[in-house]
Amino acid sequence: MMNAWNEEEGQTLVLLAFCIAILLGFVAIATDAGVMFHTRRQAQTAADSAVIAAAQQLNFGDATAAAQQDAARNGFTNGVDEVTVQVDDPPANGPAAGKVGYVEVIVTKQQPTFFMRVFGVNSLTVAAKAVATALPSTNCYTALSPTGTAIKIAGTADIQSPGCSSFSDSASSTSTQIAGTATVNLAGEYSVGTYATDGTPAISVQPSSNALPIPDPLAYLQAPSYSGCQSAPNTSPLSPGCYNGLTINSAVSLSPGTYVINGPLKVTSGGSLTGTGVTLYITSKGSVSVESQSTVNLSAPTSGTYNGILFFQSRSDSKSATFAGGDSTILQGILYFPDALVDWVGGSTSGQTDPPTAMSVIASQIKLAGTDTIENYAAVNSKTPLDAPRLVG
Repeated sequence: MMNAWNEEEGQTLVLLAFCIAILLGFVAIATDAGVMFHTRRQAQTAADSAVIAAAQQLNFGDATAAAQQDAARNGFTNGVDEVTVQVDDPPANGPAAGKVGYVEVIVTKQQPTFFMRVFGVNSLTVAAKAVATALPSTNCYTALSPTGTAIKIAGTADIQSPGCSSFSDSASSTSTQIAGTATVNLAGEYSVGTYATDGTPAISVQPSSNALPIPDPLAYLQAPSYSGCQSAPNTSPLSPGCYNGLTINSAVSLSPGTYVINGPLKVTSGGSLTGTGVTLYITSKGSVSVESQSTVNLSAPTSGTYNGILFFQSRSDSKSATFAGGDSTILQGILYFPDALVDWVGGSTSGQTDPPTAMSVIASQIKLAGTDTIENYAAVNSKTPLDAPRLVG
């Protein structure tokens, strides 16, 4: 009996050792699987961020460089530590395969194992994919100032722009200020800081605070070169060129092209300024003033270097721009005043729909007053340079 018992005891020890080995194998697999899951989650974060960076550059030819630089900031550097950051423009896989305007980023990494090496598995491939496209931005009012009240809506304003949003980069407690009995009908209102009300305004959507700041979406835009500026001739239409200021007190039309205004641009009461396919660049010596009871009907080019750019004021010019023309001010394009206040006193009313005022304002600060029915510029130019990358897969 003792011998039989010893034999059974030996078998039990062998079985126990076998079970422990299996248990350790499961622990090894679970441990390595946990590491793989963590790395996979990090890779997905890197892919999502990288594809957004790539989508922002789709129109400028730097999608691959932008994606790989962004992925590196998230710990996945192409060609280092067996990491590959692949950029496909357009995507090569999935529902968006071959679609122009979409971009795909695939992040892969050979992740070393720890315990699974005893089973001959030295590494596992971790992969994450993301797809994005750049859709027209809904931001019609973008204020770049990081401090103070960047967007102010005056006490009697009536802003009807349901296809538009506003965004304030200011971190102030009065980042966006809505006063008096203003009526504000926007798709969204976003601020890095917080919004403040002074009175009893009617607001269509609850403003959002504590948003992440956004960079100047036109920071890449180069100012036109110019020389040989001249006084404006007493003729109409004017031809593109450089002028030492323009005072419009009669009917003046502009031929398509780029105009450099090296001095004040003023449309007086009774003056009329019209033009299609025009860009007006305001130098550091310039300023813009559109007086009440004037007529302004201008539209930006829809192709070329200054696609969508109607006004572009020098980045070193902080002089305010005032648009007070009221119903007879019809603008279609982007108003870019990166270091200045845009004071929009009034524009198209609900009765002015053909053509509509369709614009996007990018300025250091923005003040809105009067009764305005304004559309997003993307409504009239689907190729607007103002876009917002969005994940689609």
